[in-house]
Amino acid sequence: MQTKNEQVGFRISADLKRELQAVARREGRTLSPLCEILLAGGLETYKKEGSKYLQRMLAHYRRNLLNSYQRKRLLMICVPEMARSCC
Repeated sequence: MQTKNEQVGFRISADLKRELQAVARREGRTLSPLCEILLAGGLETYKKEGSKYLQRMLAHYRRNLLNSYQRKRLLMICVPEMARSCC
């Protein structure tokens, strides 16, 4: 078993954190080991597929980010009081 003595810190959106926490709860894990597993899995896939994997993931991320922004904007226009309380 490898010794874990390195740390990596980065910022994520509150929505992503909530989703990761939900997955961790379902899997009976804490957030840190779950993130390590997901990162390691992503790295293995990248090693197999190369740049195509990263480009596919970036396109998916941008699409979802834009869709999220558009949904929030529409909600703010249609029901502004609901948008302020939930977003």
